[in-house]
Amino acid sequence: MVIQTSIGELFFSVSAQGRELAADEALFKHMQLEPRLPPGMAVDLLEAVLVVLKPQLDLNAVTISCKWISPPPPWDDRLSGECLDAQSWVVDNKLVLIGTEDLDSLATRLTDHGLWNAPYPVKYCNDGFEIVLPRIPAHRITSLHFIVASNCYPERVDCSAWYAVDVPHGHVRAAAGEG
Repeated sequence: MVIQTSIGELFFSVSAQGRELAADEALFKHMQLEPRLPPGMAVDLLEAVLVVLKPQLDLNAVTISCKWISPPPPWDDRLSGECLDAQSWVVDNKLVLIGTEDLDSLATRLTDHGLWNAPYPVKYCNDGFEIVLPRIPAHRITSLHFIVASNCYPERVDCSAWYAVDVPHGHVRAAAGEG
């Protein structure tokens, strides 16, 4: 799946042991979200990509990626917070910040995926993010998400995009009609 942002295109993919997952094993749902921000904060656009996995066989070393097709110059703004890993890029006074769940959030939800006994699953890359799940059980639905906030830079109220991408997984699933 590819989505267009104000500074370039993001490509979302899922692979396991070097092969891309088939369409019946990996589903991507793209939607706009209504930001839930503190008073005075705003973003120009808030989008979510929900990744839903349902493999027919147990899978190991599954990589879920959110990467720029043509990476913008590095901005070196990698941010984390309670339940959130995020990073941003700025081009021509336009900010795009991408967020996803951190280890604590993922491991609390995905108890059968081996997260506590593996390296930190969220990998910050110069061209985006990778989430590596050590194991995905067969015939069970596994889902995770990426949130993409677009705003002007500098922001009218500092940290608006960072607050905007801090969206609980349940809100993303509900917005996608998944529960």
